[in-house]
Amino acid sequence: HPGYPLLQPIVEALMSLSMGAPQLRLYHSELWLLVGAVVWAAVYLIARRGVPGAARRRPWLAALVLFALTPITILNIDIGDADGTGIALLALGTLAVAVWLDRHDGSALAFGAITLVAAASTKDEDLFAAIFVLVIAGLFVLVRHREELIRRRPRLRPAWPWLATVAWFAVFTGDWRLWQASHHLSDTVTPPLPKALSP
Repeated sequence: HPGYPLLQPIVEALMSLSMGAPQLRLYHSELWLLVGAVVWAAVYLIARRGVPGAARRRPWLAALVLFALTPITILNIDIGDADGTGIALLALGTLAVAVWLDRHDGSALAFGAITLVAAASTKDEDLFAAIFVLVIAGLFVLVRHREELIRRRPRLRPAWPWLATVAWFAVFTGDWRLWQASHHLSDTVTPPLPKALSP
């Protein structure tokens, strides 16, 4: 897939370079580490200290760990598909954005922006899903602050964090898309979006 984003091949290449040569006995260990880090980060986001109701969230933490051990997750990592990597990063980014919407936590939004960019840099499907997450978050912000946004002051103050996140996302995903378009690269498996959405 010459037109696919490059995050997973770069991660795998960096691991091989750091060890001096490809280590086949450590087959996809970088993906296991990445998914483990994603689960750890999700648990941290859900059960941070000082957050009201943290004790009620403990059953969800167990469900999150069990979800990470489902056969489809293990199979995707075992065969080295980018699907598992992309969906893990997308889920973590979506959770971080949801935490921001729920708790007004700017650090969670910044972390969500980074992980959504990482997901969009893994697979094309995750790019569209990340855009969908940002659009839904923007609509949520508009509905929540509609009265403040209609008034003249402050004009877009409640929407600034979301706008900054969208700008960050556009800058760090747009460079690959511009390079891809300028070199006329396209995926040979997946049809272009207008054709894919055609009845």
